[in-house]
Amino acid sequence: MFNKIKNFIYKLLKKSEKFFQTDMIYLAKGGFWLNLGQIISSLSGLLLSIVFANYVTKETFGIYKYTISIAGLLSLSTLSGLNTVIIQSVAQNKEGILKKSLKTKISWGFIGFALGVCFSLYYFYFKHDTYLSLSVLIAAIFIPFMDSFAIYDSFLVAKENFKKSSIYGIIIKTTSTIILISTIFISKNLFLLIFMYFTSYTIMRFFFLLVVIKKHKPNNDFDNSSITYGKHLSLINLITSIAQYLDSVLIFQFLGPAKLAIYSIAIAFPENIRNLMKFIQPLALVKFSSQNKETVYRDITRQMKKIGLIIFVIIILYIIFAKLIFILLMPLYKEAIFYSQLFSLSLFYFVIAIPISALQSQSEQKKLYKFYTVTSIFQIIVLLPGAIFFGITGVIIARIIARFFQIAFMLHILKSK
Repeated sequence: MFNKIKNFIYKLLKKSEKFFQTDMIYLAKGGFWLNLGQIISSLSGLLLSIVFANYVTKETFGIYKYTISIAGLLSLSTLSGLNTVIIQSVAQNKEGILKKSLKTKISWGFIGFALGVCFSLYYFYFKHDTYLSLSVLIAAIFIPFMDSFAIYDSFLVAKENFKKSSIYGIIIKTTSTIILISTIFISKNLFLLIFMYFTSYTIMRFFFLLVVIKKHKPNNDFDNSSITYGKHLSLINLITSIAQYLDSVLIFQFLGPAKLAIYSIAIAFPENIRNLMKFIQPLALVKFSSQNKETVYRDITRQMKKIGLIIFVIIILYIIFAKLIFILLMPLYKEAIFYSQLFSLSLFYFVIAIPISALQSQSEQKKLYKFYTVTSIFQIIVLLPGAIFFGITGVIIARIIARFFQIAFMLHILKSK
């Protein structure tokens, strides 16, 4: 039975090589663990959304999502750019950057903690909202540590140990999902849910950080200028990160927690479909890395059309079956069906996975920074009026417009070459 399945997959991959014009057998073997980790993560996210939609009130779910978004913004203080620096430095055998980055990230993380405490006091004294005040305070306590401990993954990536990176990620994601689902069934208490979310991720990331340090025993060699460069990268990523969380914050502020819950459920399936399609990027990167610039940029448009055709079929199928999916899995969120169908149109933007991989393969960092900065600023600009004047529909349309702008701006970058 196993051999039959194996042969079927082998034949399927061989047939797909003509369409993708890539060694799919090599890609499937090399990227197996990376793709498996992405699939498990997406399925876990969907399962958690389904459980929240059926067993937790919309108000509780909305405050939970808002708290996670606020934590994401506060976590910007932990200098995400250092993750890139770790990969670069460890690849050069300057492994001491791991411990130095950990200390730096935690130290800067206390800025996020302080801001979180200020937010908590604001909600308590000025908004008289005990729920939000305590929720944000719980999240703030973990800000210096949760994302900081995750740097073990950058170390493994630098060592090209993708198998362990994916396995550790799968363990963390599935365990946290199980813990949260169990908490929902046992308690449904908002504060306990938030506490268990941050506790589970923080403890497990710390555990695997210790495992990596103990096993690899990093040397003490590092370049101090790398830390400065990491701070610079973090500043560059600031606008992009703000744009990532702004939609949830705006909906909560202008429409309330129940509407945020509806919005979160509406985008859950399309966003996880997008995550599942991320296998396209390593596929393209493998292909482009072995080619010269002229060949790479000549093939981009053709490859984008192929991916666009696949995405078009996925969108049509989702729009057709979305109503059935919600009726069966999320019957309390029928009002989210239209929003979800509408938001699925944003999946078209994933065609830029091809040119992004092309730019990465040719080390076009300045072009990428320009792309992410300009498109993030544009998204922030269109989100504000969308949320204020048109509610959930406005936010979704704004995100669709922003993603199509990403396509247009990327084509502009490619044309300029």
